Amino acid sequence: MPELERLPVGQIVKVGGAAITEKQRFETLNSEVLRETAKHLKVVYDKNQREGLGLIVVHGAGSFGHFQASQSGVSKGGIDREDVRTGFVNTRLSVTKLNHHVVTAMVQEGIPAVGVSVCGHWTTAARQINSGPVDEIAGLLRAGLVPILHGDAVLDIALGCTILSGDVIVRHLAAHFRPNFVLFLTNVEGIYDQPPANEGAELIKEITVNSDGTWLAGTGATKISFEISDHDTTGGIETKIKEAVDIACMGLDVLIAKAGTQCGLEACENGPLVEKHWVGTHVKFNS
Repeated sequence: MPELERLPVGQIVKVGGAAITEKQRFETLNSEVLRETAKHLKVVYDKNQREGLGLIVVHGAGSFGHFQASQSGVSKGGIDREDVRTGFVNTRLSVTKLNHHVVTAMVQEGIPAVGVSVCGHWTTAARQINSGPVDEIAGLLRAGLVPILHGDAVLDIALGCTILSGDVIVRHLAAHFRPNFVLFLTNVEGIYDQPPANEGAELIKEITVNSDGTWLAGTGATKISFEISDHDTTGGIETKIKEAVDIACMGLDVLIAKAGTQCGLEACENGPLVEKHWVGTHVKFNS
C-alpha cells in the first residue's frame, strides 16, 4: 500500500504484560489495571478521531504464554521437535486468549478494536524481524479500526521458531508509521537505575539518545542494573530499553509510565508535552 494512503498515526502504545496480568500467577488477569487502561485509551481514541489520527496498541503476554514458551524452549527454536512444536501451539493458545481479553476490554469502552496476530504473517531470522508486512494494519487504520497486536510465537528462518517480543513489534511499527510518539505503559512508574524493589532505586526521568545509539540518563548513568524472571522469554526491561533507544534514534519521543494511573493517562493524551509534575521516563533523541 502506498505510503500516502496511510492514515497518520498519533500514538503507538505498548501495554506491558506485567501490568495487565499477575505475572507470577499462571494466566491471571489484573482486571482493574486492564479496565483503567482501556478507559484511558478511549480518551486517546476520541481525541485522535477529532484530529484524524490513528491509534495502534501492542500488548505483552505477562502470565499468558511466557510459562508455556519457557517450559518448552520455544524462543530457542527447534520447531521440528515435538515438545517444541507442542509448546509453540500452547504458547499461541495462551497469548491469543489474552488478546481476546484485551480486545474485549477495549470494545466495552467503545473502541473499535480488532485483534491482530503476527504469527503466519511475520517471520524472524535469528530472532530479528525478517519480514513484517504492515499493509494489513494500515488497511485497518484506514477503515477506522484500532489494531491490537501482541507478542507472539513466530517462525524463524534460522532457528525454526522463536518468540517475537511486543517491544520489538513496536519498534518495527514505529519505523513504518512514524507516530507522533510511542508510549510504553508498564507495571512501574518508568525506568529505574536498578530493580525498583531494591532499596535506593531511583527513577530515571529522562534518557537522552545520541545518533550512534549511545545514551545518557538524567542521573548521569550509562548503565542500568536489571533482573529477568525465570519464565520471561523476551528479555524483560533490557529489551524494552534497547527498543526505546532504537525508536528514539528515529527522532521519535518515547515515554514510559505506569499503566492505569493518572500519569499513564497524561502520557497517553499529551506525549512529550506532559506537565512538569508528571512521573515517568522520557526517552528522546539528542538533536
